[in-house]
Amino acid sequence: MLGKTVSHYRVLRKLGEGGMGVVYEAEDENLPRRVALKFCSAAQDPQLRPSLLREAHALCSLKHPNIAEVYELGQTGEGEPFIVMELLPDGLSGRLRNGRPAIRETRRVVAAIAMASEHAHNKGILHRDIKPSNVRMTETGQVKVTDFGLAAAVYGAAVVSQQSTIPTAKEQAVGTPGFMAPEVIRREAADRRSDLFSLGCLLYEMLTGKAAFPGKTHGEIYENTLKSEPAPPSSSNPAAGPALDRVTLKLLEKRPEDRYQSAGEVVAALEALDSPVVVWRSWLDGRRRMLVYGVAVWMVGFLAVFLWNRLRVHVVPQQARYWYDRGIASIAEGSYFNATKQLTEAVKSDPDFSMARAHLAEAWDEIEYSELAKEALLQATRGPPSL
Repeated sequence: MLGKTVSHYRVLRKLGEGGMGVVYEAEDENLPRRVALKFCSAAQDPQLRPSLLREAHALCSLKHPNIAEVYELGQTGEGEPFIVMELLPDGLSGRLRNGRPAIRETRRVVAAIAMASEHAHNKGILHRDIKPSNVRMTETGQVKVTDFGLAAAVYGAAVVSQQSTIPTAKEQAVGTPGFMAPEVIRREAADRRSDLFSLGCLLYEMLTGKAAFPGKTHGEIYENTLKSEPAPPSSSNPAAGPALDRVTLKLLEKRPEDRYQSAGEVVAALEALDSPVVVWRSWLDGRRRMLVYGVAVWMVGFLAVFLWNRLRVHVVPQQARYWYDRGIASIAEGSYFNATKQLTEAVKSDPDFSMARAHLAEAWDEIEYSELAKEALLQATRGPPSL
């Protein structure tokens, strides 16, 4: 292919090759520009070719400063279709190999991807494969997302077993392990919130330098995505802070309805991090807030002892005690997001478990959910003493 002329594009060099096909740098002989020529592997399959062409035509309609522009569709003399795209020299994958970027740069990049996603989603196009290698930069640092919709065209017709919950090594799923939402792994219907989960995986990697759901095999990665909870990014990178923890972990919620419901909400959440209230709360010493809730927990305990002989002592069920102990351990480790989930389970198992509610208030406050913290503390003071 190198040195050949395809239509009016002279192929100069190979840029990369992956599961979706091969990309070449080429010179446009009609215009003074260099472009990227993408030959998708799906084009070799007569069953997949119509889907690929349909998605490529849709891509041509996406005009946004953060989406790589598609110039045209063409065919070789042998009838093999190709896509002519904007040539973008620098990829996010390469930058991440050199270390995690600064927090402000991370926020800028993720906000740009979210804005691009919002534009595409509003036109009914999902990306289905948001990951670092599909995010590139211009020479001036402008973020560009590539390959909107092409993953579905390439992988969408793959045959998968209906018996297993997780795709096997011989099966193909739409997307990349480690960036696929739980519903995609389970082969359920994907929507814009599935793209947001992938964005959360990318954000997590940018903040920590680690995968949100690691594994040695695709199977391990799928299992971790479905069942494990990633540690807050600030546990690896304290500069992330609780507010950015909250944004990241909300994107990574297992259930789509618990995530942000649109990419526009993600942009708003990232912009809100610069609001005076959030900046002030992030500046406050976390130990001072812990002291306030430590006093509150002590007061609840004191009231429990004071009323010991005046009220029937409430015995905590074993299941509630199990979740309570896990929640206390998470607080000790600084994993406040996990603590909220575990202590919430304790309260569900025993609504009268006052100490669980008091520590739940502490955990909510640490991740800056002040209203939930206030509500949990009020409920703790109303409950009977627990044993």
